[in-house]
Amino acid sequence: MSLLSTNRSADLQSVAAFTRSASCLGLAGDNKKLQTVLQTAAESGVFAAGSLNRQAVDAAANQLQRQGVLPLNIKEPGQVVNLLQAAQNLGLDKNCAELPAKLAAVNSLAEQFGLTTATAAQPAGSGQEMADPPYTGKAITWHKLQFSPYPFKDILKIDIAQAVNQHARLFISGILDETASQQQDYIQQTVQPTPVALKYLDSTGTVQCLFRGIVTNIRQQTIAGLKHLDIEALSFSHLLDIQQHSRSFQGHREPYRYIFDQVNSLARQSIPNLSGNVLFAQDSEAGQITGGLILQYRETDWEFLKRLASRFNLGLVPDITFDSPKIYFGLPPAQPANQDNQATDQTNQQTGPELNAADYQIRRSTGDCAVSSGNSRKQSGRTFTENDFTYCEARSFDILPLGQTVSFLNKTWYIGAIHTWMENGVITSTYTLGTQQGLMQDDLYNNKLPGISLHGTVKEVVKDQVRVHIFEIDNTWDDGATWFFPYTTVYSSPDGSGWYCMPEVGDNVRIYFPNNKEAESVAVSSINLTPSQRGRREDPNTKIISTVHGKQVVLTPGGIQIIASDGLWMNLSDAGGMTIKSNKQIKLEAQEDIHINSQTKILITGRQEIDLKQSGSNINMQDIIKMSGNQVKIQP
Repeated sequence: MSLLSTNRSADLQSVAAFTRSASCLGLAGDNKKLQTVLQTAAESGVFAAGSLNRQAVDAAANQLQRQGVLPLNIKEPGQVVNLLQAAQNLGLDKNCAELPAKLAAVNSLAEQFGLTTATAAQPAGSGQEMADPPYTGKAITWHKLQFSPYPFKDILKIDIAQAVNQHARLFISGILDETASQQQDYIQQTVQPTPVALKYLDSTGTVQCLFRGIVTNIRQQTIAGLKHLDIEALSFSHLLDIQQHSRSFQGHREPYRYIFDQVNSLARQSIPNLSGNVLFAQDSEAGQITGGLILQYRETDWEFLKRLASRFNLGLVPDITFDSPKIYFGLPPAQPANQDNQATDQTNQQTGPELNAADYQIRRSTGDCAVSSGNSRKQSGRTFTENDFTYCEARSFDILPLGQTVSFLNKTWYIGAIHTWMENGVITSTYTLGTQQGLMQDDLYNNKLPGISLHGTVKEVVKDQVRVHIFEIDNTWDDGATWFFPYTTVYSSPDGSGWYCMPEVGDNVRIYFPNNKEAESVAVSSINLTPSQRGRREDPNTKIISTVHGKQVVLTPGGIQIIASDGLWMNLSDAGGMTIKSNKQIKLEAQEDIHINSQTKILITGRQEIDLKQSGSNINMQDIIKMSGNQVKIQP
């Protein structure tokens, strides 16, 4: 028969409490004695008022002790109350004729969900103190927990939260060992980073890790003479989310693996005692070509990697079982089932272990589907449906990692979030399950970019584009950089008209970011970062256009100068008219007429010779005037 109501999790917690209390009272597995306890309690009026009658509980306990059903010396008298309260929650307080079948159902549930306990070390009625019996099933109880480096005598509360793209968070509270608490000042000894580890023994006695990370907050207090310690911790991935960095990756023909290697290298330099990699990615992502400029600007490595992962609409998954940062770019690879969650056949090995859920609910976010599909999950080019926004939240005593593939309700799911806590001494988790695409993340951009400009040096100029060493954030120039920035001008059009004036190699320019997409940045206006030459750029009324080859156009309040070299220039002056000077030839050539007109006189001077030619006619002046032609007419 089934004892589970619609609130299956609460029923299983009652099964756990009933099983634990029965073991503490020496009644584990003895259904005959348990039936006697429940019948005696009912006859004594324990359950008559709907809630436990404490006086009736004491009377029933005394009677059962006299009968030898309960031990005379009970370490925790409250266990009798706990046993009867759990029994009432499970409906064992009535229908005495059905008690044997109901007790058998309790045992079956305890075995199914790993809540069975070992027989107490001392038999009932021995007159000796009994130790709390450890659970021997798959469920993790307080007896199986180990926390270091703080010596907890009793763990009172555990709360662990995990989700894609988030650091795992742990809150643990407990009572310190009296001897250790008198000798140690844990507040003063806790510095950054102080590692912590929460471990447990599985059903085979093997030590497994439930959480590893670093302390972020600690509080010590004394309550009723007992020293309590509250600790908050984050997964080791938090170490990548502390220091901000700025750098550019301009090898747009390089794979993402090149960037990942740079992140791993910097992490090894900045995190003490780190020797291995912190980021692990599948070849399907690491081998893809970046295809454009990638900029890390005032971002931690964690923020930067999250943004890179969003280009595939993937997320980051921290591994909380390692003693150093370990992050998966996207979902982690399929993991073999551990001893407590074994795959039973080849099919399960492909779909993941079966999730043993106490209760579950299914929800669908149609609004999020419409928004995300149309706006915020576009970079990967994938198509999303309502099924990808359908989630199942299931409670279980199983311990499974974030991103794990599981089989539940005859479907394959992926674990997208986990909330783990301790209730009635048993570790319980709520798993948020979704499809593989349902775990994908929204597009992320660096919103610190819009409007900023970074200084750089031109390394190469090709047509209307430039390669730039952004020295403001990059200490050294990467010779493998292949990205060219468009160079802006005051006017440009697709047909080639407009202003074309490119900077020279070595010039300083600014890289301007008009929005939060770094690949749409442009190079703008060259900047002089050194003192100007004396006499130049001193008068704001004078405008100068010049090249490195000495060519200049100078616009002054009184005129215009066009200078090709020291011996070749033209001056248009408001006061002095127009002057053309050349140390070489000056040629005037036209397809039609050339008109030279003066209101006063025209003066033509040749120091050696003046020669005028028209077809077959000629006038030559070289000391002597010579004229020739078909006809020569001289008029007064």
